[in-house]
Amino acid sequence: MSWVPLRSAEKSAYSLCMKMAENHSLTIKSFKKDRSVEITRLPQSYRINEEGFEKQIYEITEDNLKHELKKIIEKEFPRSHQVMLTTRPRIL
Repeated sequence: MSWVPLRSAEKSAYSLCMKMAENHSLTIKSFKKDRSVEITRLPQSYRINEEGFEKQIYEITEDNLKHELKKIIEKEFPRSHQVMLTTRPRIL
């Protein structure tokens, strides 16, 4: 669990996602912890679970991950200066 400046959150989250093992997840939370995004690594794709301004679950491929991360961070954390990044094994 670490606090990361929003400017480098996309790059840090992308590198953590690429290093994650299958069925592990990365959670990005705001300072107040009222908005979060959970990214779970699946065998062929990533599952993104948004719990913030929009509540939705969808799957994307590794090719689209970087673009989606940028879009999600801009949408879910527009006024944040820092976000919390947490990785953990996902129990299905």
